[in-house]
Amino acid sequence: MAGCLLVLCTQVRASAPEQPLALSEVAGLALQEQPLLAAQVAQAAAAREVAVAARQLPDPRWRFGLTSLPVDTFEFDQEPMTQVVIGVSQPLPAREKRHQAGLRAEREAALKELGMQASRNRIVRDARLAWLDAYQAEAAQAWLKRIESELMRQVEWSEVAYKTGQVAQDEVLALRGRLASFRDRIDEQHRRSGRARAELVRWLGEPGRRPLAELPGEANWQPGQGVDDRIDGHPDMAWAQAGVALAEAEAGQARAAYRPDWNLDLAYGLRGGDRPDFVSVMVGVEWPLSPGLRQDRQLAARLSNLEASRHQAEDRRRVLHSELEVALADWRAARDRLARLESEILPLAVRRVDSALTAYRTGQRGFGQVQEARRAELEAGLAGLELRVALARARVVIEYLTEEGP
Repeated sequence: MAGCLLVLCTQVRASAPEQPLALSEVAGLALQEQPLLAAQVAQAAAAREVAVAARQLPDPRWRFGLTSLPVDTFEFDQEPMTQVVIGVSQPLPAREKRHQAGLRAEREAALKELGMQASRNRIVRDARLAWLDAYQAEAAQAWLKRIESELMRQVEWSEVAYKTGQVAQDEVLALRGRLASFRDRIDEQHRRSGRARAELVRWLGEPGRRPLAELPGEANWQPGQGVDDRIDGHPDMAWAQAGVALAEAEAGQARAAYRPDWNLDLAYGLRGGDRPDFVSVMVGVEWPLSPGLRQDRQLAARLSNLEASRHQAEDRRRVLHSELEVALADWRAARDRLARLESEILPLAVRRVDSALTAYRTGQRGFGQVQEARRAELEAGLAGLELRVALARARVVIEYLTEEGP
């Protein structure tokens, strides 16, 4: 009995419809187990480890061997200079060099972390746009099917009307051609729907295959005040400024390269025959001999890279401002067109259908005019869908450009 209940419960769960995927869920789902973000987290962690290692002294070098061993007898105590030598050599790079190397690694880690935040924002934006593309493609298919039904009725009516002499044959053929062309449009929309779904699954994984919820309303949403001022706080700008900071650290490394490096060498020599042992202490220095050919050129290259990073940051700021202006223009245009469609075009389309029906009932018009009016009404409804999606797309882009992100 218990087994039967378990099987029944499993069947009920399996047959239960999936919860529709809402646009509000997309951000959270897109950021879960995202391979790109996981890779960037690992890269940032690696850079942090390198920053710690870069500030440490190099490992010492140990030496062990024999010196001045006579080859005629190979006796250890024959000659006074024969000895077993144990030594250690410790490189001592300039402290400023180690500091600058660690600073550069830290700023590279910060660059990767800020790049990860910028990637999070782009992922959310692209996933939301993918949801809107999939919604529009699938909703448009339903509208196109309804229009196809109206065209099929027109063709059927025209064939009957042709037999009774109400229309000419060329009109029947024209309607058939229009229906065939419209079916090509349906096939193309089906292709777009499949591509849009594939893109949504790319961002969300398996949840991207769920049926989609209704498009949320945009009537009460407005861009905030002073949206242009928020560009400087965008994650892409923080990432660009981190690139400038990294270039500054690399220039600091190039300046530190003028400082000499030191080396400490300590050796202990053991001799046989009751002879005293030897201790050797050596201090070496690596001094730049040709700074004009090496250090000066390296510093000039780093300063040029720093100037390039500053220009790239300014270019990124201008690109973001331009994208925001375009998105705001798209939002205003879609808002105004949708308002006109709902207040003027759609009511006129409905009135045209009513007028055609009245004329048909009184024998003043044929049924073809009724079908054409209905098709025009459906086309207006499809245009309304496209405008609502365009309004939502503009909002997604504006929010991406003016919010700090998730």
